[in-house]
Amino acid sequence: NASYFQYRSLQTKFRELAAKKDKAALEEISHTE
Repeated sequence: NASYFQYRSLQTKFRELAAKKDKAALEEISHTE
């Protein structure tokens, strides 16, 4: 069960990182236009 919880928190962290990356990319795109 511990490994499952670890996997879940890793997934959440990854999703947050991806969201931040997407936001930064979107801001970059809006700045260049």
